[in-house]
Amino acid sequence: MIRNIVAACAFSLTLGLAAAADVERDRALLVVSGRVESMEQAPGEAGQPWTDVWIVPEGDGAARLHVRVAPTGILAAVEFRLATGDRVQARVFSDVTPFMVQQIRNRETGRVLRLRGLRGEPLWASRRATDGLAGPASSGPGGTGHGGPRVRGGR
Repeated sequence: MIRNIVAACAFSLTLGLAAAADVERDRALLVVSGRVESMEQAPGEAGQPWTDVWIVPEGDGAARLHVRVAPTGILAAVEFRLATGDRVQARVFSDVTPFMVQQIRNRETGRVLRLRGLRGEPLWASRRATDGLAGPASSGPGGTGHGGPRVRGGR
């Protein structure tokens, strides 16, 4: 845990990672870019497995960040795939370890997946997430980057 916190602080200083927070209620975010070193399934709430990844940040081959992406079933439902060696950019909440993903981009496929609101609430647990899951998860082949059909229908 301390290793993750120290690594995040070092990245903020040396890589100039973006940190953003609304003073009222939004949580602090870090933007991390790097390669997926390894992946694992971790137990989650109600016995639901989660996908965790270890990211080696660009420019710092000695550090590793433990990032909790989402329930594995959610990633499968929206056909968002990650693999060892993929280049990713993730916006993560910096106040918890492992770092929780707010949004992640797989730079190999170009796909982006927004998983949580700015206060950390999971979007897959709401009606809004269900609307977004009905269509392509994001940009890339076959996607517009705007979420589900409710958003695309107005264009």
